[in-house]
Amino acid sequence: MKKLITFFFVVAICVSCTEKNDYKTIKSALSTDGAVSLEQIEVVRQTIIETKGLTSEQVSDLQMALSDYILACAEQEAAKFETAFQQVYSHWSDASEMSWKIDSLDNAMEQLHRYGIQMYRSEGNIESSVSPLFVAEPFWFYLTKAEQELVMMQQVEFDRPSLEDEGLAISYQEVSDRLAKYDALCVEFATDSNYSAFESMRLFYLSLLIFGVDNSQVFDWDTEVLNPEVKATIFNHIAEHPYTRSSNELKQFIDILKKSKYKKTEQSDIFVTGTLKN
Repeated sequence: MKKLITFFFVVAICVSCTEKNDYKTIKSALSTDGAVSLEQIEVVRQTIIETKGLTSEQVSDLQMALSDYILACAEQEAAKFETAFQQVYSHWSDASEMSWKIDSLDNAMEQLHRYGIQMYRSEGNIESSVSPLFVAEPFWFYLTKAEQELVMMQQVEFDRPSLEDEGLAISYQEVSDRLAKYDALCVEFATDSNYSAFESMRLFYLSLLIFGVDNSQVFDWDTEVLNPEVKATIFNHIAEHPYTRSSNELKQFIDILKKSKYKKTEQSDIFVTGTLKN
């Protein structure tokens, strides 16, 4: 009954908000100072869609408020799931029954996608993140093309993260494809206020090909020779995208490595450090 009353209270707030076009009322509905609920996410998102005349500053503020509200809901749900999993592990000894209950909880976590929440188990903990596209969709009418492109690329990373457990979680070909996309976006929006965000991600994907991460090194630990798969990816990238900034940097990287038969050297390290700092 309490949840039903809360729901109708939120609806009343949001109807008033739409009629008055009141930014402050929407912001109040997204406050995390009190109780938060998943139902309120859907109601407020719809209200934002129906509300007109928001300023760019108000849009930015409400996007942050919506994201924070969803995250607060995610944390609340994560605590419930942690308790539920602990009860399964401590009260059930039958393996098949335990497996069924765990699968049931995993499926329940997947249902949170409808609220923009991605939740999963990681090393005994419940982790969660908020979908960039889910947050941005109610404001899509207000966003510039650059902002829309940025959100869609952030969603790609959200749906298929590049890294997992300090290692590469996608193929090197996918790294190459994303790098090419960011090269194009950096050119298209070179004078846009979002350029630095595009450039930051371009350098991130470039780093995966010339520097690597802890569990996906581009050079062999023992021989310090360039990984054959990385080498092939770089050559293919240059061939497919010969005139991009990243291809130019990759060409320089390869030219340096050719001198040492593709073995890492002090010169290659200096080049990588200098390139990724730009």
